[in-house]
Amino acid sequence: MLAYKCYKATGDEEASRRLDSQSCTKILEEYRFLLQTIVNSGIGEETYAPKNVMEGREDSASLTNALSEMDDIIFTTLDRLFSKTGISPSEINILVVNVSLFSTFPSLASRVMNHYKIRDNVKTFNLSGMGCSASLEAIDLVQQLFNTYNNKLAIVISTECMGPHWYYGKEKSMILSNCSNDEAYNCCIQEEDADGYQGFRLTKKLTKSTVIAFTKNLQVLVPKILPLKELLRYILVSYYRNYTKTSTKTLMINLKTGVEHFCIHSGGRAVIDELGKSLG
Repeated sequence: MLAYKCYKATGDEEASRRLDSQSCTKILEEYRFLLQTIVNSGIGEETYAPKNVMEGREDSASLTNALSEMDDIIFTTLDRLFSKTGISPSEINILVVNVSLFSTFPSLASRVMNHYKIRDNVKTFNLSGMGCSASLEAIDLVQQLFNTYNNKLAIVISTECMGPHWYYGKEKSMILSNCSNDEAYNCCIQEEDADGYQGFRLTKKLTKSTVIAFTKNLQVLVPKILPLKELLRYILVSYYRNYTKTSTKTLMINLKTGVEHFCIHSGGRAVIDELGKSLG
């Protein structure tokens, strides 16, 4: 990775979009549950919110609002990235744009191409509807492409469009999404509530599905990242316990022998706690 940039508003724009306690009280005074969730999730007063939410129009966001939100985030950040690296948009060979909740035509990838007048033979990919894992999938996509295209430059744009998808209703399982097999398919799903307000429903199956997915990924990753000594220890102890039936305690593999840091998606306190239990 040559460089990266995170979005940061400037000047009056920065002050007007901060989700501070005063603006929360003004806009969401009847949603004490949401305010409590915001505090518990670690969202601070430097957090930005979409303009239509800050202006009290969370129930009437337009396509123009969504495109304006994306243009501001993407173009502001890319301008700074190009300035920081000295790389010209004309030098880019691969472009991947990931925005799960917003799919428009022309695509956001095409919008970036047109804005920077990037040449038309660039490999472009526009990912949507893939949830919180899409950022990693976008990076993996670029890594796979690098196996075919050598000595190329790629940009991965990963963000989210919150303005049109801010839930305005009162169902707690759908309010949570403002901050963050069949069972897995339905644990986070977009739908309308009884009053017709559209939002994303997070169910209690989310934590279970998260742990299952995390475990399956570890089964693939662990043999590649842990030292042989730890793998042999786990196999031998596991075999001994199964053969002698001497212990009913769950045998934990020591991930710290090959992993220095864990970066867990902060999608919710319950998810983090459940993953913590699975890690021992």
